[in-house]
Amino acid sequence: MTCKCPVCGKHTAHVGTLLSHLMNIRDSRHEEWLASYCRENSVNLGSILVDRMKEKKGATAPLTNLLKRDFCTDD
Repeated sequence: MTCKCPVCGKHTAHVGTLLSHLMNIRDSRHEEWLASYCRENSVNLGSILVDRMKEKKGATAPLTNLLKRDFCTDD
């Protein structure tokens, strides 16, 4: 599987790596895009971040499923 960041075009080998890239890079373009993408897809980014910090199993699943659908391809 390959995934491509919709903001900067960086290629990753897995949707989890793409999610980490989007969440951990600290620039306003990525942050604004992620917040907007979540709003457009009715995903509560705040809840995902809190659950991720609490290490709740499956916390990022709603977002990773969307990213996989929209920005990843099977090789």
